[in-house]
Amino acid sequence: EGKLEGEREATLKIARTMLKNGLDRTSVMKMTGLTADELEQIRH
Repeated sequence: EGKLEGEREATLKIARTMLKNGLDRTSVMKMTGLTADELEQIRH
């Protein structure tokens, strides 16, 4: 479980960086496998 949590945190960090660099949400979702709800969480 710890490893999965670590991978999820890494994915969220990558997604956050992608969004900061101007990638659109759809592209970020396709590349990371995150859902729209998960992306919404990291924007706050």
